[in-house]
Amino acid sequence: MASWRAESSAPVRACSQPRMMNIQLEPFSESDLDKLWELVVSQSTVVSIDTARTLVTNRRGTAVWRAQYRGNSWSVKCAGAMRSVAKTYAMESIVREGLVLSDVKAIGQGYLIESGQASNSDWTCAFLICTWIEGPSALRELLSSKPQVHREGGEALAMKLVPAIYAAVAPLHDAGWAHGDLQPDHFRWHDEKLSLMDFGLSQSLAHPMPGYRGGLVHFNAPEVCRDILSYGEAVATPQTDVFALASIVYFGITGTVLGSYSLDDSWEHKVKTLASGKYRSDPVEAFQSLPSAFSSFLMDCLELDPSQRPSSASAIPELSA
Repeated sequence: MASWRAESSAPVRACSQPRMMNIQLEPFSESDLDKLWELVVSQSTVVSIDTARTLVTNRRGTAVWRAQYRGNSWSVKCAGAMRSVAKTYAMESIVREGLVLSDVKAIGQGYLIESGQASNSDWTCAFLICTWIEGPSALRELLSSKPQVHREGGEALAMKLVPAIYAAVAPLHDAGWAHGDLQPDHFRWHDEKLSLMDFGLSQSLAHPMPGYRGGLVHFNAPEVCRDILSYGEAVATPQTDVFALASIVYFGITGTVLGSYSLDDSWEHKVKTLASGKYRSDPVEAFQSLPSAFSSFLMDCLELDPSQRPSSASAIPELSA
């Protein structure tokens, strides 16, 4: 089993607040939502102006509808802005999601329906239409087993979830991409299969995304946080994803984040804490209820040296032995 240290000697430098990168923070108005839907319809071969739809989210410059027609159910994600405004970060994220799903057939096939961009004299938008996946998040599956998580039921569920989480990410890594924003709600159970979602921060290993400042902070690897503090940006890699996955398992088992901070603390304080390797407790204690092969593998994934972490693809043979 890999060694684990509660502290790191890496220097921590001052850091600014996270850049919003032209994100529209206000929700779209109802009239703007109608305009965006009309734009999507103008380019889509799947939905029409009369397609039944329900608004699911409307935040940070992105709207998501659940659209239904003749037994089909789709997720329609759209980000847009007035043509007088530069392309938003949310629009770039949706374009990136479409590229990832088109490139990684093992994930996109059967999930991606279509993606595109549309504009008129007033508005411009990017949209993504995918199969609607009905099901709980992987984390909710694990947390719902508490307080039995350290007993037989919780252990059996964790033994099912851990290999599935890593297996869901492996095709992305094999195709030369890193997810960059792995978090519990980006996994869904459906038809006894775990699906990976939300690729807005994914980046090609050959062409890292400039301005990347990590995903949901609780699951950022230490090197991501250190680079944010030192350079104002970082790079997502399969190694940072692997660390995030082990952090997700830790969160699912304990109900707490790995970092030694309060959830009310500032983003900056959380980044500094994770960069310095200050964790809430020795993860060995959290993983001790699992079989030794599982706990050993997860501890290796939390190695502070990213070169010492296993690959996502190695989880299946290691945890199936």
